[in-house]
Amino acid sequence: MPVPACPVCHTRVDPEFDGGLFSIRCAACGWEVNGTANSPALFGDMPPAQRMPAMSAKVEGRASASVLKLVRDTFAEAQRLPLNALAEQLTSEAGLLVGTLRAYRLAEVEPLLRNASVQLVRVPHEEDR
Repeated sequence: MPVPACPVCHTRVDPEFDGGLFSIRCAACGWEVNGTANSPALFGDMPPAQRMPAMSAKVEGRASASVLKLVRDTFAEAQRLPLNALAEQLTSEAGLLVGTLRAYRLAEVEPLLRNASVQLVRVPHEEDR
């Protein structure tokens, strides 16, 4: 591993770590930098971040008024659409794109939607092939 040097005067510098933060200060010229570090030496091998897939909401058959209301109350994307466009999107092959849903949000809305016969499906992504 290369020895860190000050970018101003090229004197050797030693980084100081505190958890995920680092600080480097050059004693010769006073240059200083602070930041965050993600190093296997500090934290071990971190698992790769998982990609959160985009989701779409779909309805088989005709979307009832109660389903349209539920979807509008649940997703901001649905609030921006006129009711006829929302109904078309929900019953289309692609469904209504509702974006990425974090696990806690999915756990909140999935049972409500399932009870109303609204299906949440993952949108295929190029990395899925």
